[in-house]
Amino acid sequence: MEFLYSYGKEIVSLIVPFITWILNVGLKAKAKLIWASPHAFTFLVQQPLLDAAGKVINPTQKVCTASIKVINIGRETANKVELVFNWKPQYINLWPVRSYETKVDQDNRHMLIFDTPKKGVRSNITTFCDPRNEVMAREYKSGAYKMSQIAEHFGVHNMTVSRAVRVYEDGGI
Repeated sequence: MEFLYSYGKEIVSLIVPFITWILNVGLKAKAKLIWASPHAFTFLVQQPLLDAAGKVINPTQKVCTASIKVINIGRETANKVELVFNWKPQYINLWPVRSYETKVDQDNRHMLIFDTPKKGVRSNITTFCDPRNEVMAREYKSGAYKMSQIAEHFGVHNMTVSRAVRVYEDGGI
């Protein structure tokens, strides 16, 4: 007890900066992002899909649309927010209108990078769906090509072709 009586002021002067530091780090205002996809639709368009030679690949086309909302519910402004897609969206509509940067990473994922969305950003994307998986599955099922030949032609792994065939057989395409 005599120790605390003698050195109490010094102990408090050492503890107070640590408590202040802990409170500043723990209670600091931070950005907190949430995202939602309120809707996504796939439309079947009755227009043939043609290759470069004009040959009909598919008698119809699929158009995929999606809406993505990114909202900052934190107290601090978010910086360098990225939306990452596994494909390149053909048409992008942003609200509110703002500038953005696009990049492609080493895995061929496409990114939209926003500097500082204060409240949030809404993105509507429209893409003509890639019929590649359906074409790979149909070619394999026709018996004209082996799975390895199809994989080599499309520049994918044999497992990608195998998955496309399995989904096609299950009625997923």
